[in-house]
Parts: sequence; structure tokens; C-alpha cells
Amino acid sequence: MAVRGKWIAAVALVATACSGGSSDGSGVGAGGAALPVFGAQPVYNLAKVELVSSVKAQGSCDALAERLRRLGDEHVGPYGFGWGGYYGPMPTSGRTVDEFAAVSDSVGGQASAATEKSLPLSEGGDGSFSGTNNQEAGVDEADTVKTDGKQMYLLRDNRLLVVDVSAGGAGAKVRGSLTFDDASPTSMLLADGVVMVFSQRYIDPSAPEVKQVKDRLWRMGAPRTQVAMVDVSNPDAPTVTDTVDIDGDLAAARMVGGRAHLAMRFTPLGLPFVVPQSQIGEDTARDMNRRIVRDAPLEQWLPHLWRDGKRSDLVDCDSVWIPDTFAGVQMTSIVSVPMGARVETSAVSLLAPGETVYASSTSMYVTAQAWFDQQTIGENSDEWPKPSEWKTAVHRFSIGDAQPGYVASGTVPGTVRNSFSLGEVDSHLVVATTIGLPWNSTDDEKSKSQLTTLSTDGTTLVERGSVTDLGAGETIQSVRIIGKRAYLVTFRQTDPFFVVDLSDVAAPKLVGELKLLGYSGYLHPVSDDLILGIGRDATEEGADQGMAATLFDVSDPASPNAVGRWTQPGAYSDVEWDHHSFLYWAKTATAFVPATVYDQASGGGQLVALSTDGNALTERGRVSITQGNVGETQCAKVGGDQIAATLGGKSGIIPTGGFIQLCGPNQAKGAVGMSCMDVSDDMIESYAGKTREQLGFGADTAIQMCTPDVARTIERTIVVGDTLWTLAGDVLQANDLATLAAGPQVQLG
Repeated sequence: MAVRGKWIAAVALVATACSGGSSDGSGVGAGGAALPVFGAQPVYNLAKVELVSSVKAQGSCDALAERLRRLGDEHVGPYGFGWGGYYGPMPTSGRTVDEFAAVSDSVGGQASAATEKSLPLSEGGDGSFSGTNNQEAGVDEADTVKTDGKQMYLLRDNRLLVVDVSAGGAGAKVRGSLTFDDASPTSMLLADGVVMVFSQRYIDPSAPEVKQVKDRLWRMGAPRTQVAMVDVSNPDAPTVTDTVDIDGDLAAARMVGGRAHLAMRFTPLGLPFVVPQSQIGEDTARDMNRRIVRDAPLEQWLPHLWRDGKRSDLVDCDSVWIPDTFAGVQMTSIVSVPMGARVETSAVSLLAPGETVYASSTSMYVTAQAWFDQQTIGENSDEWPKPSEWKTAVHRFSIGDAQPGYVASGTVPGTVRNSFSLGEVDSHLVVATTIGLPWNSTDDEKSKSQLTTLSTDGTTLVERGSVTDLGAGETIQSVRIIGKRAYLVTFRQTDPFFVVDLSDVAAPKLVGELKLLGYSGYLHPVSDDLILGIGRDATEEGADQGMAATLFDVSDPASPNAVGRWTQPGAYSDVEWDHHSFLYWAKTATAFVPATVYDQASGGGQLVALSTDGNALTERGRVSITQGNVGETQCAKVGGDQIAATLGGKSGIIPTGGFIQLCGPNQAKGAVGMSCMDVSDDMIESYAGKTREQLGFGADTAIQMCTPDVARTIERTIVVGDTLWTLAGDVLQANDLATLAAGPQVQLG
């Protein structure tokens, strides 16, 4: 049951009302006290599968609060809300029934009026430097590295660093830095001298806003996202001009025309649910939790914005949309923030979960495996939906104006792989999904993939056309929707490369197919006629053989052809799951692909330069990042006979190039270019057969074993002028763009 419980979140089922909100249907709660029935506890009919019904705004705050409480009353269980996800029911406070007390008052207040929004700023860039490898042209994606062609902005640990790269490698240096003491930066956007930094935060139980609340369990430990505006017009002194916190976590951030659009996810974790001490107490716990839901103020259901410890409304009540078919208690919000000195927000929210995000220049789409309430199904495995019945809910929001808006929702069969599974063609949505599981299906229920086109009809995304039965027994590995075509790769043993014509969205057609060994996990358009795939090589039986790159000629869509193939045994590339690590520089027709090579002789982390010039795929060379002064340390090295004496003759535990070092209390541990670990007292005694004291080491002496690092994994590649910059860890290295020769390094540590 545990495995099935992980995957069962994929299906939403229609609720049919039944009588009775209490365990016996009488409406009487624990101890005989009358339990007001706000909504009937639902029973799900598995014969009816419907994933989207009407979606509407509630209008007033009172109507919104009533609707949320009604939904909570209908779906809360003895352990709180069953998320229908990987973790099953999740209590938020964990209080037992015996510890239950009346729910205390919370912070009140109504939704505030919309504030005046500043105008968006313009984008820059003259083509002399590379930007983030984005899915859609004109839609910038948040990342850990940005550049304006003069300065490079990098997020390292909890710092924003500004590196001057205007003079090439010889003149590069760190000019300024900014430390985020109470936040963990995850990504950023850049426009016209302003960096918008997104950071993850968690609520401090001693924070002023928590002290305001009598029930201190309210939202403790819940995530928040900090949005900070940083003025970088003076590279020597980046300055925070404004910060706000938004309840929830950031699913994705995109920028169009100088305005950022954030897809936020918020779950009301602060409802102080009780949990039963045994199965016998489940009915009592359910009734108590229903009381908690009924008494919960509107503020605990909605995400908020926090500035200087003070709370304000993120979204107006008339901008909160709720599906008639229950989709879960997670709230997805699209928050618009123009780049500028101050964080000014406008938002729209939908009571539905959000996982995968795709954005065009006018719309943002959020998808999730459609929710269903595990608590109502029970433990009978015969009642669990089959993988072939899983569906994905898709929600469309408009982002073309200052105020984002909810547009429509729909569903498609199966599950999406990532954001590249979605695309727009003439304002129509295209979604590629896999139906079922290839490793757990019978012959008559094999996995297969499908491409579906949808149009907006009122508040519903309706199917216009589809191409079905792609890759029987396989799953989608990559998708790229470009112009009026879609390219898909599925895999189990071989790699079918499919070409779908989208000229008529009402009748999409599979026009071409090519089978190869292995698969492409990422597809990149090189030109109108060439697609480059980065992925895995494999045997005819599907056994992994290492990294592979394939150049597809699609000039004749009915007959796609592989015109180039490059492989590297014993290697993998981060590009398969992080497309920001990939760079294609059209001016030299070169793809720069990070590779981690398991063969130690090949150097570990490398950047492979693959030329697509002449409609062929050839390797131009490789770049690796190594540090000078490898092995430099403040501590005393122990080698040779001393190793045997120190560790009782067990010198074989030290790999080639490694050493033992002794670090005093005033010496910094570690060594340049080495991985060093403390040798514990237990390890000393195990290796040497003697205690630390018997070996003559004082309690204030740290004993470390240091081994050489392999070449570092290259995280990002950026072109500025004639310089190819490669980033790995705390080292930014300049390379000659033409020859790939390594140049000066900038130490970021």
C-alpha cells in the first residue's frame, strides 16, 4: 500500500453527497455534543471520473470564508487534511485529543484594497553576451547566475556577488557582495540595474508576528518566500531597497517586459488539528477537527504578505477562485511584481495545488496531478484507481496586464514530465503526457504517451485535438514545442523521436518517427532544421552506456534523421534535469554541455564543446576547472612512515595524493582542492588500536584525512564578448571562446 499511496495523487474523483457529518450520520459529535453540519462528508464514486467542473470567484470575503469552511468541513479527517500526495494525511500541530483545547483567537482583518502599481521597466541586451537558457524567447527565467554583459551576478550560499567581467579574464574581480543573514537565496531575476532575489525562509517561533497570535502553533514552521529588490547600479555596493515575505514557497518565477510573475504555493499549515491516540479515537478526532475548520478565520486559509513584521493581504477576496470539484486545500497564487526600488504586488489565487509551471509572454500555466482525498477511499486496494486513470489538472492565468487574472482550467490524461511538456501555438495550449507506468502494467494496460491541444472556452480548457498511442510501453523523456511542431522522445529500451505537426490545432498529426538506441532527456533547437538532443546512450536491451548527444535533421518532418552522434561512456550531464546548465552559442554554432565523467583519468567534471557547424556534430574540445595551490593548508601534514605510526600501519586507507593532517585550535581546517574529513576518536582507536591520548594527540588537536577533489562539476556557462566563463563551486574561470584555453580564475569563496 505504501507504494500505491505515493502515486495515487494523480486522480481526482467526483464527490457525491451523503447524509451525516458525524461518524453515525446523526450530526452529533464526541461526548454527545451537537456538531453543526456545515457540509456533508462526501463519498467518492470511482465509476465517475471528472477532473474539472466550474471555477468561480466568491465575491465577498464573507462568501469566501463560508465556502472555504464548508470545503474544510467536508474533507477534514481525524489526522487533518489528507493531501492526496506522497505523504498521506499530514497533521499540523500533532496534539492528541486529550490535549485538545478550544481553538484560540487569531489575527483578524479584511482584505485590503488594491494598491497603485508602478510601471514595468524595459529589458536590455545587445547580443554580445549570453543570457539564461530559457524555454521561451522573451520569457526570462529565474536562475542563480545573471549578467548584463558588464557585471556578473551570482548567488553563492547566502550571498549575492557582483563580479566585473567587462575587461575579460585578466581584469575580472569581485566588486561587491551582499549577505542575506536570515534567508537562503535560491534564484533571481535581473533588469535595468535591479536584481530581484528570491529566498526561502521559515518562521521563527519568537518572531513578532507569531507572538501576536495566541495559538503559537499557527503557521509555525511554514515556509515563506522573501522577495528582495537589490539596487546594483553601483557594483561596489549592492543595496537592498525593499523586502517583503510572501506566505508559501516559490514554484517558479518568470519575467516578461520587466515584470516578474511568481507562481506561489501555500498550504494552511497552521490549523491546530488534533490526532487520535489510537484508531478507536478517530471519530472523536474527526469531529474535533471539523470544529477547528469551522472556527478558522479567513486569514488562516489565505497567503499573506509581510513587511517589517506586519501582515497585509496578498490577494483580494474577489480574486480568489475555487473549483466546484474539490481539488485540495493548497492555494496557488500568481503574483505580479514590477522590477523597481519597491516590491509592489498584485495577485490572483486558485484553491488548487500547483507543481509544474510553464509561461508564454501572455499566460502562465500551472499543472498538478489531480487531487483526491485518500481518507475517503480507505485501505482497500481494490478501490485505488489504476495508473491508467491518473490525470493532470491544468490552470491558465493571464499575465499580460499589471493585474494577473484567472482564465480557465482543464484536464488531460496522464502526467507531465516538466515545463517543456507544455507549449503554446496561436494561443492554444499543447500538453504532452504519459499515461500509465511502463514498469507496472499488463499487456492490455501498457503505458503510452499522448499530445493534447486545448482551447479556452469560458473558464474551461477544452480539448481540441490529440495524437495518441505514442511509444507503447515507454514514458516521455523530453519534449520541445517550437513553432507549429512538437518533438517528443519516449524511452524504455530504444529512443523513438517523434515529430508532430501542429499547423491545425484541432487535428494535430504524427508525421515522422525515428528510432535510436538510448534517449534524449533535453531537446534544443539549433536552427529551423536542426534539433540537438542531450541524454543517454543504451544497448538494444536498454542498458545504460553513458552520456550521448544526437543532432536531428528535421528539414523533412516526415523523415527525421540523425546526422550526428557523440557519446561519452561512464558520464552523465546535469542538462537532463537542469536546462539552465546548457548553453548554445549560435555565433560559433557551438553547444556547451557540462559532463561528469566517472573515469577518474578523464578528470571528473568537464565542459564539452560540441560543434553543429555544417549540419554535423563534432567535439571541439573540453574545459575543466582546477584550483591552483592544491593541498595548501594551515595544518601540519603527516605522511610516509608517520601515517603508519599515526594510524597503526593502516596507511592503505589513504588514497593516492591524500594525506593526514593535524590542525591546532588556531588553525583553519581543510586544504585547497581537497576534501577533508575529521577522523573521530572511535576511528583512531579502530585504525590504530590506541586511543587519542595514547598516540600523544591533545584534545584540542583535530585529525583530518584529506583526499584530492576530482575536477569540479561545471554548473553554468556564460559568454561575454570573447570570453567563455565557466562556474563551478566557488571558482569562476575565464576561457578563450575560440580555443577554450583556460585563463584566470576569480575566487568566490
